[in-house]
Amino acid sequence: MKKLFSFVMIAALAVIVGGCQKYDDSELRKEIDGLKTRLAAVEALNNYKDLLQKLDNGKTVTGVSESNGVFTLTFDDNSSITFNQKGEPGAPGESITGPEGQPGVTPKFRINEETTSWEVSYDEGKTWTDAGSAMDRSLVSDVVVDNDKETLTITLADGSTIVVPFGSGMEAVDLGLSVRWATRNLGAKAPYQYGDYYSWGEIYPKAEGKYTTDYYKWYDKDTQKYTKYVVYERYGIVDNKEELEPEDDAAHMLLGGTWRIPSYAQMRELTNTMKNSNYKWTWKTVGGQHGVEITYLKNGNSIFLPAAGSTVNPDLNVGKYVSLWTSTLNPENYAANHTYLSEGSTFDIIRNGRAMGLPIRAVKE
Repeated sequence: MKKLFSFVMIAALAVIVGGCQKYDDSELRKEIDGLKTRLAAVEALNNYKDLLQKLDNGKTVTGVSESNGVFTLTFDDNSSITFNQKGEPGAPGESITGPEGQPGVTPKFRINEETTSWEVSYDEGKTWTDAGSAMDRSLVSDVVVDNDKETLTITLADGSTIVVPFGSGMEAVDLGLSVRWATRNLGAKAPYQYGDYYSWGEIYPKAEGKYTTDYYKWYDKDTQKYTKYVVYERYGIVDNKEELEPEDDAAHMLLGGTWRIPSYAQMRELTNTMKNSNYKWTWKTVGGQHGVEITYLKNGNSIFLPAAGSTVNPDLNVGKYVSLWTSTLNPENYAANHTYLSEGSTFDIIRNGRAMGLPIRAVKE
């Protein structure tokens, strides 16, 4: 910056001394433009370093947006990072650190002050490899967003990659149906885990023993009536809402995007595959949990539904029944629809009290 200031002062003095003589500022402009480009490159480098640091510190990318080649990553602490694709240095922002490059190695980056080139190190800064000029090329050569797997892959100028998971990290599987199905229950870390239990129309799980109408969000204990999703007056305030609204859909609120709890029709579409020759249903034990695997034979894709039961008599139903909420109210009463399946039975959809706790298997448009 001192160098830039000196050039500006010299230019100003030249104008004063020269009076009306035309001043040739082309060299000065080149110098200023070079400094701006270099500054932008440094700012871009800081962004990539910041991203890596955030990921190393356990921060989660909750969203990715793109506009005219500029990507914005939003984190679970509400901070964000922006960077550009293919040749344009990114804007100033917070930090980055990616898990890939070489297996088990986090790459480090810098701009060599003498050569003004990007340099990358895979040995904690002991040695550095030239990755090209910071003046005429970006540290990033390509950016690919995979919305199905919810990953953003950043390809660096040297060909190495940084894979950044975003959103829920939930994968959507194509089973040849109208919607794609999640690979695990909401709140589960693996396909065989039960995940969390939710009352219908609530977006957070509750403590054990709280899955009764006394603790249900849409129930008034004083009037003993329901306050939302009511078709008949004898059950509460009629609003004729038979499908969960997005703000009451736990899958949508917690996973974002087009994720949602499957409707009755979408769940019925899945249950009907039991009698379809293009699908194979296999009861098995995975990770110590019993459940059913549904495989679409045309592409080999499958999902595993653990027999997670419900919060009603868990000693009797956990490990025996696959019970999953739908987003659809049963219009005949205050209840909501959910699956009910045990080994050797047909996959049925029944109605039950909304306050009870059931797992959720999300779907995606």
